[in-house]
Amino acid sequence: MSIQLSDQTVSAEAVLKSRNHQSLMTIETPITAENIDQIRPTPETISEAKRLFEAEGFVVVSSGITLTVHGTRAQFAKLLGGDWEKGSPMIPKHMEQLVERIVFPEKKPIYFP
Repeated sequence: MSIQLSDQTVSAEAVLKSRNHQSLMTIETPITAENIDQIRPTPETISEAKRLFEAEGFVVVSSGITLTVHGTRAQFAKLLGGDWEKGSPMIPKHMEQLVERIVFPEKKPIYFP
């Protein structure tokens, strides 16, 4: 995976573990209002995962089914190890019960005024 950024700030999505153990990454049916609770994490999972990322110095800009996390390349390297940019990074032990996967967008989002 190649991350194309012009500065040292990196954005990631932390996919949280759901209350029903259904994975957002592998659900085979379209997500609707009727079935979203199958993949929704508990409020406690969201709160604790947010707290752990913030304790590592990251900025959590939104939270829900996933957390949008901003940090520097150095912060991600410290948290995920030196090869974090080369595929699916390993989840740190202290986050394994809360975070299913951390994914990085291919490109920075484009914002329109």
